[in-house]
Amino acid sequence: MKKKDKKLVSKKTISSTVLHTLKDRNPAAAFSMSLFFWGSGQFYNRQNKLGTLLLLLMINYYILLGMAVILRWPVQILLNINHAETLLVFLGIYFSGLCIHLLNAWQAYFKASCLRSNSFKGTRFVLWPAICSLLIPGWGQFFNGQFKKGVLFQMVALAGFTSFPAILIIFHFWPLLETSGARIILDKIFTICIIISPVILIMWLFSIYDSVKVCLNDIKKENILRRLSRVGARIEMDGWIEYIFPQGKRLFMLSLFLIFSLIISYNYLPQKYYVHKLEKMKTTLSKREMVITPDLINRFIQSLNIDRKFS
Repeated sequence: MKKKDKKLVSKKTISSTVLHTLKDRNPAAAFSMSLFFWGSGQFYNRQNKLGTLLLLLMINYYILLGMAVILRWPVQILLNINHAETLLVFLGIYFSGLCIHLLNAWQAYFKASCLRSNSFKGTRFVLWPAICSLLIPGWGQFFNGQFKKGVLFQMVALAGFTSFPAILIIFHFWPLLETSGARIILDKIFTICIIISPVILIMWLFSIYDSVKVCLNDIKKENILRRLSRVGARIEMDGWIEYIFPQGKRLFMLSLFLIFSLIISYNYLPQKYYVHKLEKMKTTLSKREMVITPDLINRFIQSLNIDRKFS
């Protein structure tokens, strides 16, 4: 063979091996890599240009975030802005970085799943989805091969990783903030974060439960249309009564458990203790001259007293 023919054969073999390895890409691995370092999942998918761009963007983001923390006083003097506006800009930069962080990981997962010759069925190790969802909501759903559900729970993660730091930062720096429009906006952000925090925690726990449940049952990894067709086929085979009765029995038992829990919590838990904690929280925030959150707590306590009078 000639040298040119040998080079062509070698190029073909290299390209065929690259295509073969790309078809075996693991979307969960690509997602996890990009979750730790921006662009690493793109390098895993052979998207070198995009991976380099995201890696440089991550470096610039953390440099900018560090400068916003370390050089906040010189920046205030140069831009002629007050503490409240500086804190609002910092939270905006932090939130934007979280959004890019998640979009980078989602893109790596989606690209790896598109490169595969067959659909990704998820991992079979039960502990991985549970541990991952415990750390970050939605991460376990990506390990189970559920992209849409993972994105939904990752929105909860975005809200959580924004709300909890925002509560601590605004509460800590509030005495330094001047009275301005930015301070009113921060007060509203603080109130919204306080309200949605319990919902985020509940959804976080549900993400762990869902990841384990789906990992144990491969049928739940399929899309809704296929699952509905399976339900229809099962109803035709077993009949409506035999299919609905076990499902209704579970729902009935769950409803009884919830009603029993509500009765016990209403009659036996010390409600005065929680009211006292709310009042203490209200006085602490009022001393820091916050307005919206103490007012909501006060209205909630008054509504509880009204309900007791009628009862």
